[in-house]
Amino acid sequence: MVRALLFAMFAGLFVMSGCGCEKAKEADATQEQKSVSEETAPAASVVTTIANNEDFEKNVEKATKPVVVKFSANWCGACKEIAQAYEELAKQKTDLAFCVVDIDANKDLAQKFNINGVPTIVFFKDGKEVDIAKRHVGAASKEHLEKAINDAFGIEAAPAAEAAKAEEVKAEEPKAEQPEAK
Repeated sequence: MVRALLFAMFAGLFVMSGCGCEKAKEADATQEQKSVSEETAPAASVVTTIANNEDFEKNVEKATKPVVVKFSANWCGACKEIAQAYEELAKQKTDLAFCVVDIDANKDLAQKFNINGVPTIVFFKDGKEVDIAKRHVGAASKEHLEKAINDAFGIEAAPAAEAAKAEEVKAEEPKAEQPEAK
């Protein structure tokens, strides 16, 4: 115990004397932070951020493929809730373009499309909104968002996905107990 106490006191004096150990520790910590941030750095997003009217015109109104646009806000909890699902769908559905519009930074676009709640997902084809009734407002699961996208653009659900979903449901059903054979 005394030995540990003396060691702690000596170490404290040694660090306070400016031996240069602090710089070595700082360098180690900086290197550790770099390697951690490199490992956890997010992959490049496939969702295009619309910064202004010109971006909207270029990426939505003049798009060569159908576009899914999420109107959202940084302060919106539901927007954050669906962000990962939206990103995953953007990676899966490469035949569609995915964009996001921050309503606080693009108030004129929010007004133009009468966005009254966020998140609001609007579907565009040939530069025009598909159908205002097809809009999705609020948080939702990835499956629900995918269904909304498929419905808006008339995309048939993939047979493999439907079969996998049916298998999941079947696996979750409680099995009836079979009487034991004698």
